[in-house]
Amino acid sequence: MPDEWVAVAVMLGAVAVLVTVRLAVARGSAIEFADAREEQLTRRLAARVRCALADALPAVRNEIRHGPNQTDETLLKRAEYHYRQNLPEPAPCRVYRDGVRR
Repeated sequence: MPDEWVAVAVMLGAVAVLVTVRLAVARGSAIEFADAREEQLTRRLAARVRCALADALPAVRNEIRHGPNQTDETLLKRAEYHYRQNLPEPAPCRVYRDGVRR
């Protein structure tokens, strides 16, 4: 077998291993919702604050845990508030418009 074919076979094998590992990691990180209400609220919050479902889920779970008898709209408002409060502080702007710090 020519050396080129061996190199191609090794590269294809490496690609197959990488794809398999990537699929296994992606499958393991799938979001699992406790119930339909949690899923619906998480999707609505993620759309409202424009974030990933995985980022919105902890805020929704926290609000459901603290107030399970609240209406969905109340839970959504509280989850949005706490999600935004828990965001990291933006870095201060180090550029001044006129070049002079006042």
